[in-house]
Amino acid sequence: MISMKKHTLLLALFCLAVFWNPVQAQDLQKAPVVGFATPFQLRPGVDTLFVQDYIIDLSSVARIEAPDALQASLTEDHQFIVVKGRLKKPMASLALWVDGESYHVPLQKSRKKAVTLTFDPEQSYGQVLVKGQMNNWNAASAPMKLENGAWSIDFQLKPGTYEYLFVVDGKEILDPFNDHIVSNGMGGQNSVLTVAGSAESEFPSIQTAAYTTNKIKVKADQSTGALVYWQNKLIDAELRDEWLTIIIPAQAKKLGRSFIRVWTYNEVGASNDLLIPLEKGKVVHSVDQLNRDDWERTVMYFMMVDRFKNGNPANDEPVDDPDILPEANYYGGDLAGITQKIKDGYFERLGINALWLSPITQNPKGAYGLYPDPKTQFSGYHGYWPISSSKVDYRFGSEASLRELLQTAHAHGMNVILDYVANHVHELHPVYQKHPEWANPLYLPDGSMNIGNWDTHRLTTWFDTFMPDLDFSKPIVVETMTDSALFWLKNYNFDGFRHDATKHVQLTFWRTLTRKLKSQVVIPEDDRIYQIGETYGSRALIASYINTGMIDGQFDFNVYDDAVAVFALDDQPMSRLSNSLQASFDYYGYHNLMGY
Repeated sequence: MISMKKHTLLLALFCLAVFWNPVQAQDLQKAPVVGFATPFQLRPGVDTLFVQDYIIDLSSVARIEAPDALQASLTEDHQFIVVKGRLKKPMASLALWVDGESYHVPLQKSRKKAVTLTFDPEQSYGQVLVKGQMNNWNAASAPMKLENGAWSIDFQLKPGTYEYLFVVDGKEILDPFNDHIVSNGMGGQNSVLTVAGSAESEFPSIQTAAYTTNKIKVKADQSTGALVYWQNKLIDAELRDEWLTIIIPAQAKKLGRSFIRVWTYNEVGASNDLLIPLEKGKVVHSVDQLNRDDWERTVMYFMMVDRFKNGNPANDEPVDDPDILPEANYYGGDLAGITQKIKDGYFERLGINALWLSPITQNPKGAYGLYPDPKTQFSGYHGYWPISSSKVDYRFGSEASLRELLQTAHAHGMNVILDYVANHVHELHPVYQKHPEWANPLYLPDGSMNIGNWDTHRLTTWFDTFMPDLDFSKPIVVETMTDSALFWLKNYNFDGFRHDATKHVQLTFWRTLTRKLKSQVVIPEDDRIYQIGETYGSRALIASYINTGMIDGQFDFNVYDDAVAVFALDDQPMSRLSNSLQASFDYYGYHNLMGY
């Protein structure tokens, strides 16, 4: 967990996600900032922080202190911090005073640059749009302007590469003036826009060099300043001749597990981060000292419950419908089968220490949907069509079998997270049966069905005609569905959630759910809950859901896509994967909680 900038972090590729439980981690919950205060990417001019992202009790914030050159003020209701100005340095700290003590939020200067994309054809067109990673593949959001026969559009983008296509009078084409193209992974190609930035060699780099019982030495190459935090409190450290000396706070001896986080910076930008775990104030130096409460060591196994192992044939019940091919029907896998494989050491032999279960809530008994070739309808074997948000599907087992699975997993040092579906319900779900007005309209204003519009109408689109998309702009829907999620943690000892269709749900839902989890489970029960989301889209979109007040991480599909291309295609260089990893670290941090 004390890592260098490049080489040791490659090991993180084999860690799918990170999880914990209350034993050592509980000490973190005694402070008003629950978890690590996520660095805030500060835009120049005026920017706004949600206080709730960092402090649950808004009224407890007595005052704030902004670093030099910035002005910061609390709104009257204490919900927001308004920050004005421009950071002089790549990093600084914002202090929040609670109960006479200060806690610090790292601020990082945004690295976005103004970029103009142009299209200068020889013939005239009526409309030219852009769809790509810079706008989450939503062409409607990026119409180009026509001036003097040439089309152009402006973006604010971080240095890196961005795949894109032009949409010319409704037809998708590559950029004819850009020779840099890559496979899109689906048999086609995309053009690539490269936004130049400083060379990686110009950025500072840090790595832990040595430690004693009360001191840590960090090699800080090309560094002119440093920020060191212990439990979200800024602590003193001495930077001299590219060596950073950190004195471990004496208070750390009173805590079972605490953490030091380190960044340095120079005029170009910020370094990689270090995450240094302490045990009773001493540096954790061996893998043997880690357990399932240590997020970064987790290797997670996903199973679709129905397709894993049939442990109890008595609960088998495939749908009796000739329109469902056997492959699209229930196979009989259940909770009892998973418990059996935990007991016989199957997962331990694979090096697995966390399980992600597909949804286990009650699904319908009938046939739905249609696939053309081979023609078939489907049963709800996958679990993503809930007709209840609180009942265990009897085809997977009972409440008792679920509790046995969780108890067995924990006894074997393994965490278990539940796949939770909030975005939609099945049409037979009581929520929709009683409140059809809680769903977004199936039809768009132009009369077309709003189905599968993943990017153009991502917050309102339905997945199918029988799957109402819930309208989270309605507070009652947010309250109802967050309480539904909370039910599974209050009634069962799950260690977290995998959230389905994250990008299709408004940010309000995630902030509300996380606030409830912290105030009703994490703090009163000295527990820790991990949340990982599923979002296909740009890194900017994925990152918009991740911070201290929302979810902890998401699956990094961008790294996955680049890895598949590099290892499967002869013409894709390893630099594509290397650059993708670096972009991931730049967006989410070197010790992020992403799923790779």
